[in-house]
Amino acid sequence: EIKIENDTYKVLPKDLQLHPVKESIIHIDFLRVDENTMLTTYVPVKFINENKCDGMKQGGVLNVVRREIEVKAPIQKLPEFIEADLDGLDIGDSIHISSINLSDDVKPTIKDRDFTIATIAQPTVMKVEEEVKEDDSGDAAEGEQAKDSESESKDESTEKKDDEGAKDEKAKST
Repeated sequence: EIKIENDTYKVLPKDLQLHPVKESIIHIDFLRVDENTMLTTYVPVKFINENKCDGMKQGGVLNVVRREIEVKAPIQKLPEFIEADLDGLDIGDSIHISSINLSDDVKPTIKDRDFTIATIAQPTVMKVEEEVKEDDSGDAAEGEQAKDSESESKDESTEKKDDEGAKDEKAKST
């Protein structure tokens, strides 16, 4: 409600402009409404029970298709947000508008199809884990030492070849 002089109006905020640095309010547009007003507006979607979602526990990713849904409703029944429950969903499952519990007075403006709100997608990057198998006697550690000494001997032989090549080039130039 906004009170202007002696009159009181029921309003909805329509647009808000903020100062770019201070973030203080510069301007607000309001939409005057009464008790019988039917309003068509976008309502944000809120996802709940992410910790109970089997697909996300397995590494799946929530792929949000619609962050807000356009609905038509009486001003008094207009929801602040729409809840989408992720409980029990697996990788590859989707949340459609038909799975959302809306009041009888609240209707989505898209009526010709059961549109998707979000999906649980498979992760695009797979984790690779390297396992080092180790015997009780510690053979894995000995194997690593053998690899290290092998690479050192390769480095030394490469250095000797480089030195011999440099000597050959000196001999040719003289």
